[in-house]
Amino acid sequence: TKSSGPDDPAVLDARRHLGNALRELGPYSAAYELNETTLSRSQEILGEQNPLTLTLRNSVGADLRARGDFKEARELDQTTLELHQAVFGARDPQTLRVMNNLALDHGLNSDYVAAKELHQRVFLLQSDAATTGVSPNEVLNSWMSLARAVRLCGNFTEARDVGEDARDFGRERLGAEHYLTLRAMNDLSIALRRIPNGHEEALELAQEVYDLSMRLLGEKHPDTMAAAISLINIQRVVGQAHQALELAESTVADYPSVYGPGHPYNYGCAGNLALLRRLTGDLDGARQLNESALAGLD
Repeated sequence: TKSSGPDDPAVLDARRHLGNALRELGPYSAAYELNETTLSRSQEILGEQNPLTLTLRNSVGADLRARGDFKEARELDQTTLELHQAVFGARDPQTLRVMNNLALDHGLNSDYVAAKELHQRVFLLQSDAATTGVSPNEVLNSWMSLARAVRLCGNFTEARDVGEDARDFGRERLGAEHYLTLRAMNDLSIALRRIPNGHEEALELAQEVYDLSMRLLGEKHPDTMAAAISLINIQRVVGQAHQALELAESTVADYPSVYGPGHPYNYGCAGNLALLRRLTGDLDGARQLNESALAGLD
């Protein structure tokens, strides 16, 4: 900025990278504010169809998802996809990234069938040998997203099979401790939890992901907190309610500091804690927590 001024395209692109890094670390509001401001400047200076502007639109969509603004994210990403298709074409890797994000939006807005269909389309296009410029990170991201969408549609055995393939790909191509591999493992543990004969493996996998996330990312990283919730849920299922309750109390208390007080994830996690309070005999506490969570989600 000192050398080139605040509106140089290289500076705007550097701001985008900073915003994306902030989002991965967890300060979602700071990432959103930075990327939204940068997008506005890029639209004004470079134009709506400039490649950098289009990439920034994709970043802001991710920020909206992270902030819990799921409807707004879907509306933005739908328009962003149309712009990408017009500028880059339907099969360009950048267009496929937007398609994957729009599929995530569908899932977060509870349109699971649309999410599954779009994730499957993205995965097949990214896996096509004729498609160049697609990284292993992007393949794994769409692969595990497809497994999650299959699970949300209620096909737990199929989700496990797709999830196992995604995990194995991540371990082979990116490494067992790569953050995307850990996310794939966490999603797989959730699918296994929904299969009666998969509980033992689900518990083992959830514990592994949580331990690795704690060591690599820290206690209050969003991925660590997601791993904690997964571990809490399988502990509850296998009868370790008191052990799960202790972890749930601390995890739910931390969620607002990362996501903000009004994020939907806070209320979903509070619902998990209410289940454990009920199972451990605190019926009044469970009801109060569920009433508060329901009101927040409404």
